[in-house]
Amino acid sequence: MPQAERMAERLRRVLPGGVDLGTQLGRAQLVRAGVWAALIVLALSAVAALFTAAHAVRLAARLADANVSGMAAGPTGWAESYVSTYVSAGEGTEDRLRPFLADPPQLEARPNGLRSVRTWVVDAQQVRAGYWSVTVAADLEGPKQRGRFAALGTRYFRVGVVAAGGGFAAADLPAVVSAPVRVPLPPPLYGGPPLDLGDPMVDAVAHFLDAYLVGRGELVRYVAAEAGLAPVVPVPFIRAEVVRVTAATSVGVAREAKAILAQVRAVDAGGRVQLLAYALRMATRGGQWVVAAMDAAPLLAQGDRVR
Repeated sequence: MPQAERMAERLRRVLPGGVDLGTQLGRAQLVRAGVWAALIVLALSAVAALFTAAHAVRLAARLADANVSGMAAGPTGWAESYVSTYVSAGEGTEDRLRPFLADPPQLEARPNGLRSVRTWVVDAQQVRAGYWSVTVAADLEGPKQRGRFAALGTRYFRVGVVAAGGGFAAADLPAVVSAPVRVPLPPPLYGGPPLDLGDPMVDAVAHFLDAYLVGRGELVRYVAAEAGLAPVVPVPFIRAEVVRVTAATSVGVAREAKAILAQVRAVDAGGRVQLLAYALRMATRGGQWVVAAMDAAPLLAQGDRVR
């Protein structure tokens, strides 16, 4: 195929219909064809560039978020692993600690004389840049008789963790410390007398919790559109009963919008009973009480205001 015909065939594939690029194509048609081809190529390049730039921005944002969360969780998770390994280490198994401690001392305990059933972080403080103090709680078991283990209770271990270059190291052996102290609680805002269980608002709360926790009824009937709440799945309980509801007492709280604290007695399929508490914002829609929001935590007298 001659060079001119091959060029015409390539252009025909990208041009709108109706343009004749046969052998009789005039110079003016060739010029117009070249302009069309150039415009199409430029448009496709622009779209590709925009897509690539947008993708790069989204990727950078995800990497930034991952880096922030990783730095927050890294020292604490590493400290949990260290404590779990430490409690089961003993004489002759000091090398278990080398991934955590540069020069483990000689241990006297019997290996596997203790084991951690569960660990969780109860406190983490940054001493300075790259250096953390992490307190880990551990539920421990020890051998009882004939290889069986018995619960020994919970112990709290404080660990110094150095973070550098994406890795971690323990400053020394863990220290057994006392449990965190329960601090005095500011008085809650729900200081009024309990509401009557026959109150229309309490009845709306009961129907909401029945749909939310038990899966009985349509949740949408008992929540405002802006609440953004969905039933708990899988359904955890077969019965939920409201036992007490108190409303927040604060100057300026409108009668048609209230913050309440509902205490609930929930029963699962195995007959186990759990007492729960829900901090809710109630509002009226069409003359009916509905749940407008679920607070992240109960309101306290200091710093919290009902809005």
